[in-house]
Amino acid sequence: MSEWIEWSGGDCPIKKGEVVEVKYRNGASGVRDFFNKQPYWDIYDDGCDIVAYRVIASPAPSPYDTIMRGFAAQHSCALACIMVNEMKGEIL
Repeated sequence: MSEWIEWSGGDCPIKKGEVVEVKYRNGASGVRDFFNKQPYWDIYDDGCDIVAYRVIASPAPSPYDTIMRGFAAQHSCALACIMVNEMKGEIL
């Protein structure tokens, strides 16, 4: 679990899939996994403003990501070819 980070508004600071605990201006707190949408992170000078947050869980890499990382380490040229073909819609 990370340390508390003070928040004074701006672009959403978390990555998609991260679970965060937030503190609100009114003293309440809560754990959220859907706060990667900008309106929640804007400041409106009311009790519902987020004033601090900390990441309590990051998304686990998918099995596909893990496999592809290992493959890329051994076969970077082949991976580049697969990615080009995939972007062209020729595979997957």
